[in-house]
Amino acid sequence: MTSTSSRDAADFWSHLAARRPRARRDLCRADVDGGSVVGGQDVGRVAAFDPVMTVLWDSLDGVTTVNDLAVDVASSLGLPIDPVREQVAWFVASLEQDGMLADVDQADVVSADPFPPIPADSCLGRRLGLGRMTMVRIERADGSFLAGSTEPEAVLSWPDHIVVDNPDDWGGETYYLRLTRGSVRAPRAQQVFDSTGQLIYVSRDVDAAMAAFHRTLAGRIDAAERV
Repeated sequence: MTSTSSRDAADFWSHLAARRPRARRDLCRADVDGGSVVGGQDVGRVAAFDPVMTVLWDSLDGVTTVNDLAVDVASSLGLPIDPVREQVAWFVASLEQDGMLADVDQADVVSADPFPPIPADSCLGRRLGLGRMTMVRIERADGSFLAGSTEPEAVLSWPDHIVVDNPDDWGGETYYLRLTRGSVRAPRAQQVFDSTGQLIYVSRDVDAAMAAFHRTLAGRIDAAERV
């Protein structure tokens, strides 16, 4: 039998899941130790956000649904979806209660990337393993992009016609392969994502994730050559 609290949580989530909240951009914000504080004269509090909450705040663009935010956070951090949904829902509800969301709730819009760029040296960047990546710059017809992997062989072996250099800086279009070796009985999630933190592919199969990563890179090279 479903408890009252479980039913209440389900009702609460169903009410928020399809919402497309937009943060008020007229509020003052300051970055502090990888997180941020946000406030204003006409809101109920000064909100202190950790790095994950800061990414969520920046993602409240009136385009991305609350459900999409929860799915992306759970996928990026390898967490179960149900508790993440509850946390994201309560986060959005508390912002609304304190007057930190704009009134406009858009519908029938094209979804945008849910995450702004994540610095490799930030708390969230370290948790995602960005600082452990072997990075290369891959040249293509219209410029170049970066590729990184926690296992060097995934980015260090290329056909002769592909020009690959060591990057002189980080930034711009980037694709990451995050491989995490586990036991045979308990394989861990392997992830391919871009420089905004958007998940492109996830699997518990290391070889499948590496193949998806290489398909993603090949697609970016081919797209430039077709222009």
